[in-house]
Amino acid sequence: MAQQYSSLSTREFSELTGIAVSTVNRLLREGKIKGVKTAGKWKIDKTEMTAKAIQAILKPPGKGGAAPGKIDRMAAKKEKVKGPGVPTGGISAAAGTKATSGTSADGAQTYSVTEFSGLTYLTEYGVLEFLKKGRLQGIRDEKGQWRLGADNLRNPGMRHLLR
Repeated sequence: MAQQYSSLSTREFSELTGIAVSTVNRLLREGKIKGVKTAGKWKIDKTEMTAKAIQAILKPPGKGGAAPGKIDRMAAKKEKVKGPGVPTGGISAAAGTKATSGTSADGAQTYSVTEFSGLTYLTEYGVLEFLKKGRLQGIRDEKGQWRLGADNLRNPGMRHLLR
C-alpha cells in the first residue's frame, strides 16, 4: 500500500502529469496504474507517474500518437489560420519578442494559459508545469503573464491532449 505522504488523489495526479482525470480513472479501473480506493476515493502513489501506461500516453506521436493529419485539421480549426502555419519550435524568449493581444511580434497567434488549457485537456496548472519542464514554450508579456504560441498545438507531444 502507498504511504500517506506520497499518495495523490486522481485530480492531483492529473495536474502533475497533465493527463485528464477521466483518463487517470480509466487507467486505475483497467489496472494499468496501481491505486487504492478508500471511502470511494482513489489514492495513487507518486511513483506511478513513471508507470508504463503513463509514459505511453506522454510519449511523442510517431510512437503510437495521433494521426498526422488530425492535428493539422484541429490546429487550423482552433487557430482559424489563413495561409501557411506557424513554424514549430516555440516562441523564444531569447528572440526578444513581446506578445500582446493574442499575437506575437512576428504576427503568430498566441494564447494565455487559460485559453491554452481550454484548447487542450490540460489544466492551467498542467500548462504551467509543462512550461516549467520545457514541454511547452512561451514568453511572458509586459504584464508578466505567460503567452503560448500556436505552434505548441502542433508539438508532437501535445497531439493527444487537443480537444
